[in-house]
Amino acid sequence: MPFDRCNYEGRAMRDSSVPYGDSTYWTAEKRPDVFYGPVNKYGYRQYPYGAWNVAVDARRAGYRVDHVARVGDIAAWRSNATMGRSTDGMTWYRAARGGHVAYVEAVHGSVITLSEMGHAPNDGGYTYDLEFSGATHFIHKPHR
Repeated sequence: MPFDRCNYEGRAMRDSSVPYGDSTYWTAEKRPDVFYGPVNKYGYRQYPYGAWNVAVDARRAGYRVDHVARVGDIAAWRSNATMGRSTDGMTWYRAARGGHVAYVEAVHGSVITLSEMGHAPNDGGYTYDLEFSGATHFIHKPHR
C-alpha cells in the first residue's frame, strides 16, 4: 500500500509519518474526496486532533454530517466515544483517545457493516457488524 499523504493523525501526535494500518489511512483510501478536499484544506488544525477531526473538517467544507447511516459514508467518533456494540450484545466498542473513523459497507437498521483498520499495527483492514450508538456521526457523499 502506498503512503497516504493526506492522513494527518500521526503528525498531530508528533510523528512525521502515518503508517499503513491507521484508521484514517483506511478511510482515505475508501473516500479520497474527503481527504484530498476538506482534510487537506483544513488539516486537523483544531484541538483535540486525531481521527475525529475528519468529521469536523468535512462539516466545515459543507459535507452533510449527521447520525443517519448510508452505504459509502465515513463513520466517525469523538475521543473515547462509545461506538456501539457487537450484534450478539456481548461486546461494547470504544473509540481511541484520538477518536476513530471507519467506512460503512452496509446498513441494516441500527446495524452497520464497517471496514476499518487501526486496532493493531499492519492489521490489513477487516469488516465487522456494529449496532451503532447515538455518538456515531456519518459523513455523507456529496450530492451531484
